[in-house]
Amino acid sequence: MGNAYDVDFPQELQFLGTLSHAAENLRIQNCTRLCFGVLFVDHYAVYPELWDRSQTTWSQKDWQLKRYF
Repeated sequence: MGNAYDVDFPQELQFLGTLSHAAENLRIQNCTRLCFGVLFVDHYAVYPELWDRSQTTWSQKDWQLKRYF
């Protein structure tokens, strides 16, 4: 009850602060690999890294061409 934004949740109940942290957590948890499979976890856990890399390149188009072709 109430406003969740006004509640200080304990650390173990808080969401991770960034997409990169969430992806790393997904990657290292054995239960996600068992439930979803290694290929699924490895496939989705790499996207924050790719996003970060795409945001730091001079030309996003060049980066996309190199990555996908």
